[in-house]
Amino acid sequence: MKPQQYVFQGLRVGVGYKKIVAIGVLDDEGKITNNRLFAWVKDMNKAIGRIYTGASFDEKHAQGLGTAKMGERWSNQADIAEWEALDFAAKAEFAAVRMEADARKDGTIDQAMRNLRVRYSELRGRGDRYACDALERAVLSALRRNLRSDE
Repeated sequence: MKPQQYVFQGLRVGVGYKKIVAIGVLDDEGKITNNRLFAWVKDMNKAIGRIYTGASFDEKHAQGLGTAKMGERWSNQADIAEWEALDFAAKAEFAAVRMEADARKDGTIDQAMRNLRVRYSELRGRGDRYACDALERAVLSALRRNLRSDE
């Protein structure tokens, strides 16, 4: 695999909401010959529409994407605008998925605590401070306890 130039085209949404990056591999004349998708790596923060040098490509793999050197900007502004829009849409989708997952977690905790909150509310309504205190200590004790092997 010989080092080639490529244009970074931004993030995309992969199967199972995995982050992937879109790359346009350039030929010797500086034209995009092959648009490729690769798994995103944490250190791959590249500028959309920039030409990078130093990565090697074969049919299914790429080497050196994270360490490639940045060069000049891609000349076609319409292409860059399209890539930026696709990148923005992918980031928005990742944020929406993350917020939905957080909301599901919150709902799970609320469901688990519902019966305890109902009981606690009943005890407070009766003015039974000692029972409220005992319930609070029991909940904290249960949270601090180690999991059993059958859980």
